[in-house]
Amino acid sequence: MANWRRLLKTPDIEALRAVADGQAKLEACPLCKDKPDEYAVLEKDDEESEFRGHLQGTGYLKRCPASGAVYFQEHSYEYLAGGSEDEYRFERVTPERARQIVDEWAAELAASPGDKPKA
Repeated sequence: MANWRRLLKTPDIEALRAVADGQAKLEACPLCKDKPDEYAVLEKDDEESEFRGHLQGTGYLKRCPASGAVYFQEHSYEYLAGGSEDEYRFERVTPERARQIVDEWAAELAASPGDKPKA
């Protein structure tokens, strides 16, 4: 299987670069500013699903349009006899982690010029 960094698209890299450069401003978003760095929400929790719904992006990398914060999203599903339960976990990407991801992505791109990630 391909390295996950190869799956990053150009908008993902641009969002991560902005976080790495300190451009994410949590105080600019009423939903992001009060959330911890790691956060979980159940799909049926209407109040908290607002947070999940306002994030943009496809796949596992999401971005808040108001604050510029980037989150890794993990989805889990549990089948229960009385009804299923979906849980979404979010981990806010720190500037240090964003810088590391961008640097690793650039290094992989440079190391294999004939096999470029999709932009």
